[in-house]
Amino acid sequence: TRDTTSWTAIAASTALPPARRILMPASLACGFAATTICSRAVVGSSACAIAVALTGLPVDQLCGEADGAAAGRPAARAELVRKAVERASPDPDDAVGLLAEYGGLEMAALTGVCLAAAADKVPVLLDGVVSTAAGMMAVKLAPATRSYLIASHEAAVAAHGALLGELGLEPLLR
Repeated sequence: TRDTTSWTAIAASTALPPARRILMPASLACGFAATTICSRAVVGSSACAIAVALTGLPVDQLCGEADGAAAGRPAARAELVRKAVERASPDPDDAVGLLAEYGGLEMAALTGVCLAAAADKVPVLLDGVVSTAAGMMAVKLAPATRSYLIASHEAAVAAHGALLGELGLEPLLR
């Protein structure tokens, strides 16, 4: 099998320069005073696994029936997350380790966008569980990033509320 751990860790550690070089100047040049990140629900399993690792809460509580993004298959999502968590238990304080085990390339890229925005003092509007998980990873890598994160709302997915709690963010909309 291919060692994807090192590939994802490399992606996580190199996501910041491209995000700053490409995404941030483009949004600032267009006159945007903030950036919003969101993602497709297909990466929601990664976000749920990260939430389980960070909070220590049970998989069924964070990735169960309330997880509407599981396309009618919340049990399948919960089982996938359970297997991932049982297979590996990275240190919750090790953002690169969490990204390597659970995050994937999209989560690493979104984490880089959060870091780049914060470095440029641009607020980031988090829209859902995936972007909030990416924001959490960015805060683990650079705690000052927290000051630039804004939660747009709290999704029905329990993992989202848990991650918002870990970040200490109150959503703008309920």
